[in-house]
Amino acid sequence: MKDYTCVYTRHDCELRKKQLSEMTKKEKFKDSIIQRIFLASQFNYQSLHYLRSKGAVQLEINRQKFSSHWYIFHPFSMGRFVWQIFMFFIFMVSVYYCPIRAAFFNSLMAKYLLMKNKNATHIMKTLWINVLLDIIWLINSFGYFITGYYDESTDKVILNPKTIAKRYLSTGFFIDITTSIPLEATVAFIFGLKAYSEMNHNLFIFLHVYNIYSNLRYHRHVVFCYKNRNASILSNLSLRLLASIIVYTIIIIYTVYFNLIFPQMIYGTKLFLRRAQATLSWVQVGEIYHKDFLNQLKYSVSKAVQGYVGATDWEEIIDLVDYILAILFSNLGRFCTVYCVIWFLQCITAANVLRTKFNLITDQLKTYMKQKEIPIYMKKRLNRFYFYRFQSHYFRGRALLDKLPKSLRKEISMYTCQKLLHSTEVFQSVPKKILTRFTRKMYREMYFPQDVIVRANTYGESMYFICSGTVSVSTSNDVQIMLLHDGDFFGEIALISDNRRRIATVTAVTITELYRLEEFDYKKIIQSYPDVFNRLEKIAIARFKMLLTVEKSIIEDS
Repeated sequence: MKDYTCVYTRHDCELRKKQLSEMTKKEKFKDSIIQRIFLASQFNYQSLHYLRSKGAVQLEINRQKFSSHWYIFHPFSMGRFVWQIFMFFIFMVSVYYCPIRAAFFNSLMAKYLLMKNKNATHIMKTLWINVLLDIIWLINSFGYFITGYYDESTDKVILNPKTIAKRYLSTGFFIDITTSIPLEATVAFIFGLKAYSEMNHNLFIFLHVYNIYSNLRYHRHVVFCYKNRNASILSNLSLRLLASIIVYTIIIIYTVYFNLIFPQMIYGTKLFLRRAQATLSWVQVGEIYHKDFLNQLKYSVSKAVQGYVGATDWEEIIDLVDYILAILFSNLGRFCTVYCVIWFLQCITAANVLRTKFNLITDQLKTYMKQKEIPIYMKKRLNRFYFYRFQSHYFRGRALLDKLPKSLRKEISMYTCQKLLHSTEVFQSVPKKILTRFTRKMYREMYFPQDVIVRANTYGESMYFICSGTVSVSTSNDVQIMLLHDGDFFGEIALISDNRRRIATVTAVTITELYRLEEFDYKKIIQSYPDVFNRLEKIAIARFKMLLTVEKSIIEDS
């Protein structure tokens, strides 16, 4: 039997005051922190995207709050959301910092400075930044063990620590740990700068680069949140333009890295000789390592940009390695430029077709409402319906279904009803064959906030199942008894009782989708499965007793 909590305002407040007086400040503070950090939140854009309604989010909160897994970060919690945003910025810092440090502050540079008896403390300072980034990545890796995940195959949020650990250990744990341990800095700090200078730093840089690649999930997370927060076509285009600029600058930075790393791998410390002593690579011709860092970066970036835009002076290239790199990156630059242009044009023309259609439909709706002089309150309801129905992307659902085979159309139309009934406790053990008979007789309806679905003391001819949304159940005196959410049902008392009268008024709190089952169909199906009738009867009796208790308390208070 489902446990329904009475939320009658006056009576419930008295209970809360008594309970709050017994709670310590520490307990209230702990409860507040858990609520905001660990549990699902409707302010996390992913929660409404996957769970669809505020009622479903509240059920998810209650499920975790009263379970033994309250300490697990819900994947749709604000704590997880804030951490993912933070890790996105760490990801961006790593993307730019790692190749720059590898190119200009590596073990080869330390080796040359030690050979010349010069100060190399600035290289040690850059390693401290590496240590900080590695520690953050390590914390993030171990944080996955206390973070739930959404299983798309079952449409459920997994919060069991054993299941979470098993999944992470079998996917990316060892890669994340290997690429996050600060081995390079450990050697430098424990064995000294001389031992560090003898290391092959390219292996560690490869690990850092791979770590950045493996954590592209944070880039996707921020893009997802940005898209769901902004509904206009301009916002999506601006996001893609910004992404193009970031990707292009990253390509330039890594071109600088490879332009410096390959000569270092081949020539070693000979690159640090001045131009008059030997002529090998562009690195030596430009005397890169005899400039300060900003001039080094400026010269290297200009060299990379020249290669990408096809402005390389081929007559100045002497070294074979430089020649091969110039050919490679000039062709890569042409390809990237053409790709970015095509990609951006596609963004303008094709990427927002559905959103553009939705904007056109809403413009037509505004013109229609203006012409018909529809009042403001009704305009708001129409706008809210269109946004809820299409989610800013217009599509012709009926036209899509008409192209499908009849059997598949029937299966799709029945799937939502079957899923709804199966999630209801009364029907969980009912065979699929019986559920199919129910779904064939159910009719879909939609209600807006403040819409009265059924009214007390009226004749009841149907019962309702909540697909999504929240409804309020109140007495004939408008005293709220309870709130019902996704998967709940109401109206069964009128079908079971002899007088067929509604005992309560049900009002939509949010936009609510319902499935209605008529009395005739209900009786016809229920006769072949008496267990369902017995369960419904028990729930109806419990609700009726609750109503009598509330009405009795109202009389006593008055």
